[in-house]
Amino acid sequence: MIFREQPLRVIPGTGTITRTDESIIVCSSADMALVQRLCDVADDPTAVARTILASSTPPAAVAVLWGNSLLLFGSIRATIHCSDGSNEISASDAPGGVTHELSNDTTAIVVSTSEWGSDDDTDLQRGTVRGQGFAMGFAHSEPEISTSEPAAAPEVVAPAPIPVEAAADPLPPPPIDDPLPPPPDSSSGNGVESAAPLPSFVIANLAPERSEVPVRQPLPLSGGEEAADQRPVYQQPVTVRGVMSSAGHFNHPFASYCRISGEKLNVGQTWISVEGERPPLGVLNFDDGRSFVVNWDTIAGRQPESDARVQDGSMGPLALVAEQTMSRAHLLIELKEWDVFITDLSVNGVELIHEGIEAGEKLPPGEPMPLLDGDTIVFGRRTCVYHSH
Repeated sequence: MIFREQPLRVIPGTGTITRTDESIIVCSSADMALVQRLCDVADDPTAVARTILASSTPPAAVAVLWGNSLLLFGSIRATIHCSDGSNEISASDAPGGVTHELSNDTTAIVVSTSEWGSDDDTDLQRGTVRGQGFAMGFAHSEPEISTSEPAAAPEVVAPAPIPVEAAADPLPPPPIDDPLPPPPDSSSGNGVESAAPLPSFVIANLAPERSEVPVRQPLPLSGGEEAADQRPVYQQPVTVRGVMSSAGHFNHPFASYCRISGEKLNVGQTWISVEGERPPLGVLNFDDGRSFVVNWDTIAGRQPESDARVQDGSMGPLALVAEQTMSRAHLLIELKEWDVFITDLSVNGVELIHEGIEAGEKLPPGEPMPLLDGDTIVFGRRTCVYHSH
């Protein structure tokens, strides 16, 4: 079967659907770091299961399609349509997940975390979008069976009628026992039950009849989404727009190279703007060897918990060992989209030194200043260097 060039229809929802050259990932969580790890091990079902179980907040449902193998994990189901019928697979009762090998006569597949009524207009060729599942038809190497009107009876190979002159008792032409079946009726919703592969991708033919399965809203996630709500505000995921590499890594929308694999971006189909969870933007390396990952808004100082924004959970604390020259809340680190800004909150000041420039500049109190790769920050007799990802 060939699925690389086939249209992939997204079923709307709150999870993520990621498509690369080699795999398709459905995840009920919006944790892009987890999705990237799943893309990296998509060819190994055992590694996929270990990656899911090792996550701090395992997603409620995951599906991985790689080659002919389909792995389901958690509260997710798949309907496999073949030329001789359909088969439904669920992983709800299998803690270790379920692996299914797709046969060569598979004509269509629907994967979803809940019952669904219709797809949207998204045809995902590559990248990551929001959704709870997908539907896809498969192309086969053998010719498709025509869906035109059945041939007339005289064209069907059958015994010729006995001539009247050659028989004492003329016999009528023998009836045709197996006339060609009519083409599937797309309005009935059961076209995929036919032995013919889908001539074109029609999502209505992949769904159960509306009278049997009512249209429902996506079910609430029992894992990542609820867990995210329980965390402090500053730790909750932030969604931004970016581009995906062919390996499924999420990058700055104007990045020239992938921050993980080094792949050249912004060429061909890799430059597709999608929404995803913002990754860490960089790291601060301090003069005592300590490192701090720049992943959320932060107050740095001797006692950052004294700031009201740390107390209400809107910003994270970064406590530093320093002399009295450092204020309790000395420096504000803010993330806006893909950029990092610093603001002086102290009375003793903050000095910013750009890479390659000997003289530094004292920041105006209370005014955000952009932080660039290689910049050095001096405050309270402490020094740190910022390195962007």
